[in-house]
Amino acid sequence: MRRSPKYPEDLELVDRCLAGNSRAIGVLHEKYHGALGAFLSRMGAGAEEVNELITTLWTDCIQPHGKNRPLFFKYRGQCALGYWLKAVVLNRIIDKRREDGHYVPLPDDEEEGKPIGITMPERTNDPPLLDLMRRALNYAIDRSPSEHFVMLQLVHYGNLTQSEVGRMWKMDESKISRILHQTQQALETDILTFIKQEEPFLDLTWDDFVQLCDSVDRPLFQ
Repeated sequence: MRRSPKYPEDLELVDRCLAGNSRAIGVLHEKYHGALGAFLSRMGAGAEEVNELITTLWTDCIQPHGKNRPLFFKYRGQCALGYWLKAVVLNRIIDKRREDGHYVPLPDDEEEGKPIGITMPERTNDPPLLDLMRRALNYAIDRSPSEHFVMLQLVHYGNLTQSEVGRMWKMDESKISRILHQTQQALETDILTFIKQEEPFLDLTWDDFVQLCDSVDRPLFQ
């Protein structure tokens, strides 16, 4: 059963573009072309590469490519169209960087005595961005104290109040609040650090990561 779209206006725009409506295509370009260009520039793409990536994106979104249907058929309106488009271009630029062999090792972590250089990830059936996000989440969760991570889940996913969580652990609410804040900050830092280590050209912010999480149509946790 097809889910009702969360962003019906974006889905309507996509459907009109697929139908060849020139006005809708113009709205698409006007609304997203500049934003995507700025986003790709922040990810280290030069002007020529930005133009190539976005031009190819619009073509592939609206026109069939060989036996493949236009990319817009994959959009279901479950996330904002802008987030979805960012995910598409990031998958493409990650693939392009890997094909070009742009893997420069980062400096060794002298404090830990371990190299943190970049290695080519194992191939999976997932898009490269989804695979990267999953590995970043697993890395951050593994570094988080399990008890603190459970508290965070109970508040954000179990809809318990900080006071209720405090009673479970026999802690006052202010201490729970500090633990939750510190745990969330550590998760954010570890996730972005892992992504930067794996793909040094990516300059993602936490807001970027949250938006990209919203764009994926498969579970992030496995």
